[in-house]
Amino acid sequence: MAGKKGRSGRKARTDGIKMRAVALYIPMIKYEDQEEKERFRPESWFMQFKRVFGSQWQEKVRNMMINRVKTYQENNMWQCDCKFTIKRYHFRSDFQCKRCGAWKSQQAKRVMGELDE
Repeated sequence: MAGKKGRSGRKARTDGIKMRAVALYIPMIKYEDQEEKERFRPESWFMQFKRVFGSQWQEKVRNMMINRVKTYQENNMWQCDCKFTIKRYHFRSDFQCKRCGAWKSQQAKRVMGELDE
């Protein structure tokens, strides 16, 4: 007999990446099946998305989220010079990093009165 009982589902990853389940709420539609029981199914756009991308649909969702965050950071935030593993992004209204003291720009430093001309 191959494998262990109860281990036929999702297999452990061997590439060292840890994954954790998070909730993704999809609107459900109520319908009646042939036996007139009330059942629920996801909205058609989600079913079509899964049908189009197959087993890679979760990877596609992750990639879309990553790209959206990168685009938002580039358009609406600025990055300081902190020497930590994760560089901190600041909103455009924050002129100075409270951790490392870096300024958004020389003009922001001048406006806030910190730069002597």
